Amino acid sequence: MIGNYRWNSVVALLGVVLTFMMSMGHNSLSTTFMRCLYSFILLFLAVYAFRFLLGTFAGISNDALSGKAFREETANDAQKGSWYDMSTPDDDAQIHEMLKGNMNAGQDDSSFSPLNPPKLVTKSNMEPEDMAKALRHMSEE
Repeated sequence: MIGNYRWNSVVALLGVVLTFMMSMGHNSLSTTFMRCLYSFILLFLAVYAFRFLLGTFAGISNDALSGKAFREETANDAQKGSWYDMSTPDDDAQIHEMLKGNMNAGQDDSSFSPLNPPKLVTKSNMEPEDMAKALRHMSEE
């Protein structure tokens, strides 16, 4: 997450000041203070969510440690499970072996036959009366 709670407080207090100035002329003092409180809570949480999303999706972190250094530093039991490793392991050799095995197995298998779907047949000698009857029937629906 980027920054700290001070950003949340500053933005929320600016919202309180704006809400107070806009609401004071049209509402009673208690209504104005309630709206200021709602404004503070809403903006504090909104900025917190924005900071969280920005830090998550932008990949920005306050930790100056790289992934390996962070894993080595947090190897003790008290902090295990507090960091999620999203890097994929290097499985290139294992994938090549699997593909070689599939290629060898595919050469022996000769049971493959291509799909032969049935052909569509059209009637070439249709009577004009039958065609007119079919057209009338379809136009009624």
